[in-house]
Amino acid sequence: MARGQCVDGLGEKEEYYPVIEALGRLCAPGNGDGAFAVLERMAPAWLAALGREIGPEAVKTSGRRAGDLCGALEQIAGERPLLLVLEDVHWADEATLQLITALARRRAPARLMVVATCGPGDGVERRLRPMKQNLLMRDLCTEVALAPLTKTAVRELLRRELEQEALPEGLTGFVHQHAEGNPLFAIAIVEHLIARKFLVREEGEGARGWRPAAAFDEMEAEVPERVAQMIEEIGRAS
Repeated sequence: MARGQCVDGLGEKEEYYPVIEALGRLCAPGNGDGAFAVLERMAPAWLAALGREIGPEAVKTSGRRAGDLCGALEQIAGERPLLLVLEDVHWADEATLQLITALARRRAPARLMVVATCGPGDGVERRLRPMKQNLLMRDLCTEVALAPLTKTAVRELLRRELEQEALPEGLTGFVHQHAEGNPLFAIAIVEHLIARKFLVREEGEGARGWRPAAAFDEMEAEVPERVAQMIEEIGRAS
């Protein structure tokens, strides 16, 4: 798996930022030598941004060409399955979106899957609509719209984040109410409660785990402000 993260503002300054990040992980020294060798042979210009030396036998190209990278990724995926994850593509540059389209429309057989995530909002939908329509009309992609987490799902998320089976009484309902089913908000609320010492870890004989240090109604005043800040940040993206 190779993962790249789009960052707000970088799409206007640096082409292919999430793709370069993903390639860096794919070609990490020690476990990515095979992928590096394929890129060096088929798409050497893409390696320049990784800070890795290219052998003298590599063919120099005038720039990063999408077709070269598509061919190289197909070659890598021919040897073992490859999952390329690009997060928050609503912040991606146009070249990255075009590369996603180009990969999807290739006809060579390859065990390659591209997963692109995006945030909600009308602005996001308008920006990504051309790419989505292009791929959907050719049956080259599947759109998965995530529903809000149920209270049961929030409970499972909290168990995983806090690493304990038995949760403090009332915590699940409190987080579910304020996060409104958004997993990002839910985790942020828990992190905020821990940072403010509303949730503290007990260590000792017979007692280990997280417990509330105050009543949940005392936490009420601070949590909505934290969530509001996150909503505002997402609103800027959309």
